[in-house]
Order: sequence, then structure tokens, then C-alpha cells
Amino acid sequence: MAEVKLVAVIGMGSIAARHRQNLKYLFPNAQIAAMSSSGRSCNPEDIDFCDRVYDSLESLCCDEPEFAIVATPSSMRLSFISKLLECGISLLIEKPLASSFAGARELERAISFNKERATASVAYCLRCLDSAIFLKSKLESSAFGEIYSAFIEVGQYLPDWRPDRDYRQCVSANAALGGGALNELSHEIDYAQWFFGPLTLRHAAVRNTGALSIDVEDIADLSLQSEQGVNVRIHLDFLQRLPNRTCVMITEKGRVEWNLIDDQIVLIGKEGRELLYVSNEKNRNKMYIEMLKRFYQQVSSGGESLGLCTPKQALQVAQLIDQARSWV
Repeated sequence: MAEVKLVAVIGMGSIAARHRQNLKYLFPNAQIAAMSSSGRSCNPEDIDFCDRVYDSLESLCCDEPEFAIVATPSSMRLSFISKLLECGISLLIEKPLASSFAGARELERAISFNKERATASVAYCLRCLDSAIFLKSKLESSAFGEIYSAFIEVGQYLPDWRPDRDYRQCVSANAALGGGALNELSHEIDYAQWFFGPLTLRHAAVRNTGALSIDVEDIADLSLQSEQGVNVRIHLDFLQRLPNRTCVMITEKGRVEWNLIDDQIVLIGKEGRELLYVSNEKNRNKMYIEMLKRFYQQVSSGGESLGLCTPKQALQVAQLIDQARSWV
């Protein structure tokens, strides 16, 4: 990696800490800066993988970081992103792009308006998972023949996400911070469109079961269709006690099963069960590292997305979420 002097991470949550650690790994000689979404003063010695702390965007912009990662709650991003872009600082923005479609549209416009100054991508990291890249290449080469339908599911019990914290206080559980199953689990909506192209929502069932005592939806089921006629069903929930993350495709060549937790892909056809892909990589942090590498290459090359989620694609995800929430 080329010499990098300064990179900033806006936000102080767990994903921000992961990004700081990974930046320190990729750029060991760089200064890794942190800034809280509230702008409060902090001691760098109290923050992991942090060399300096900023308490204002003005002072951060004056020091001209190579790029910044925006990992604030999605409802609090507009002012940060607009200012950083105006200063010519390229941005990797945590998913979702914003907590609402209206907010995402405003951010996408700001990014487009400043595209000559800076580049931006949205951190849908599953695009950098090796098994996802493998499956994407198979779909692009029509290795499975025609794709008829896909069943995508992700579920995990929200209180188990961060056992050391009260889950009711986290972003995922709070509407005011942009939480809810649709936003927090929107990786599945993004990769569905990455695999199959733009999707149209045909039906949605979204609700708060009350099981978790939170003020956002904890379960959602979407029925969508691609421009090529692929039927796509997506299930998202905060409720399953045993984590589950799968994608099953019914294709001309047989049934394709992708298990994202075991990180393997199986084709079940007339000849029986064939293991197409299995990962020997047990460190799931690798996809975050790869995402940062690609984004730095994007910044260095002047804007080529290199397979990362573009703001326009993230806006399409936000629009589907908005439509699902308003479905009657």
C-alpha cells in the first residue's frame, strides 16, 4: 500500500473501532484519527487504534486526510458528509446510506454534486466476501442457466449481537438512530440487487412483534422481482435464537444453496449434491480489509468503484426499504 499520512473515522461505535483497527493494519505508518458524532472531546489514549481525536469538522478538514469513513448512526450523517465532501475528502459511508429514503436521496445528490472534488462508496461489505464474489461470477457467466427464483434469509437474536451491552440502547433497536431490521440487515437487499439487477417490490409484510421491547420493526418479509423476471423473496429478523444466513436459488441447472455462516456453496442437481465452494478462511474480518483496499484504490484512481456499492445503488436499497415500510 502507498504511503498514507492521515485517515479519519467519524463515529465511536463497534464498527468504527473495527475500521480503525483495520486502517492501522493496512497503513501502519499513518495517523488514524477519530471523531465522535457528537463532537465531544476524547483522549486518544482511551480509544483503541487511535492516534489523534478531532472535536470539529473544520479542524479535521484543515488537516486534509486522504479519506474518511463515516460510521455515525445513519440518522446523523448529512451535516458530516456534506461538509467533508465540500472539503474534497473522499468518503466510505457505513450502510445504510441514510435512515430514510428522503435522507438518502439528499445525500446522493450531495455526493453527485461534489463528484469532481471527492469520491464516495457505501460499505456493503458482503460484496467483498470471497464466496459472494465466486457466486457473482457464476451468475454473470450463466453457469447455472436461467435463474427462476431466490430465497434470501438472515436472522439473529438481537440481544446476542453485543452481549456486553443493553441491546435496547444500541442503534439497531432505536428508530431515532435509524435502526430496525430493514436498515440493519439491508446487506441482503444490496446483494440481491448486485446479483439480479434492480428489483421491484411486489409485496411487503413488516412488523414489530413486541418480543424485544424496541420501537422498530424486528421482522420483515419482502417479495420482489427483477427486470429479467426472477422472483426474489427476502426475510429479515432480529428474533432467531440460532443465527441463520442463507441464499437459495432455483435455477435451470438445479438448486444452489449459499450458506454465508459456513461460507460454502452447494449445487443440488440431477447428478446429486456438488460442493462448488468452501472457504478455508475463518477470519471474517478479511472482507472488511478487502473493502478498505478497494476503496483506497478507488480514491487513488480518481473514482472507479471497483465493485463497491455506489451511492446510487445504496439509494435504490433505501427506496425499497421506504416502500416496504409504507406498504399497506
